[in-house]
Amino acid sequence: PWVRSFPVDAAGACPASLGRRARRCTCPLPADHTRLRRRFRPMEFLFVMDPLEVLILETETSLLLMEEAGRRGHRCAVAHLQDLYLVDRTARAWTRPIAVDDESRPLARLGAEEDRSLDSFDLVMMRKDPPVDLEYLNALLVLEPASERVPVINHPVGLRQSNEKLLPLELPGAAAASVLTADPRVVAEFVRE
Repeated sequence: PWVRSFPVDAAGACPASLGRRARRCTCPLPADHTRLRRRFRPMEFLFVMDPLEVLILETETSLLLMEEAGRRGHRCAVAHLQDLYLVDRTARAWTRPIAVDDESRPLARLGAEEDRSLDSFDLVMMRKDPPVDLEYLNALLVLEPASERVPVINHPVGLRQSNEKLLPLELPGAAAASVLTADPRVVAEFVRE
């Protein structure tokens, strides 16, 4: 169900020539690739992530992914954990289109808020950083039924069952001696040993 054809606009514009700035096609395909171009259309990506105000811009890879997607003619939108919700088993979110350009300030321009079904996107990317708290876990519960209809990168079941911070503990020899606790006495004992 996730395999789709992506025909371009009626003019047959190449995906590489779409986007904010019109430019000559720079595809690595032969110069006359009109027939191939008609098979593709821009995709729409949803990034579920932290608010822009709290991101560390120098290290935030989600923004780089959005910028590159935009450069290739695709459209991106953002949503935050509290924007996700379910109607029956249909995952929805309040989303905002986003355009990222590293050479401009502000770095990102957000469009008007829209209420959309997650399966109206071609791909959903769960990019929210920890903490893994109740709000995060609730968002995973919303994303899980969405993953039945649209690809979700960083699958919600995987995130819930294999916490990235604890995963090294599952691989013998991959982590130093460790303790996970909220009890300061256990931490003190662990440090003494």
